[in-house]
Amino acid sequence: MSTWTIPITGAAEDGAFTQSVSLDNVTFILDFQWSDRAGFWYMDLLDANEDLIKAGIKIVVNQQLIWRISDARRPAGEIVAIDTRETDVIPAQDPGLGDLGTNIELIYMDSDEIS
Repeated sequence: MSTWTIPITGAAEDGAFTQSVSLDNVTFILDFQWSDRAGFWYMDLLDANEDLIKAGIKIVVNQQLIWRISDARRPAGEIVAIDTRETDVIPAQDPGLGDLGTNIELIYMDSDEIS
């Protein structure tokens, strides 16, 4: 059973970036895009061969991001965005352009953790 942070660096510089990550010992590609019009980050999930598993996953704080994906290639666990600033006084906020990887972290919970 484990939970870990998916490292994200430099998100605000470009508003779009791609990174490889190992989740439950399987390599996935996460492709992130900032939408000025919507004011949200979106993520595409691809397998190691760069074949699309799911496009346009809206990054919303404190919600499971990939639970609705029925594709057998998806990670066995779950990805959740966490606002590290959240307190009793400051409510959680969805990530702005400069927040992803700083104030907002992506957490991966393996399949044992969410069962």
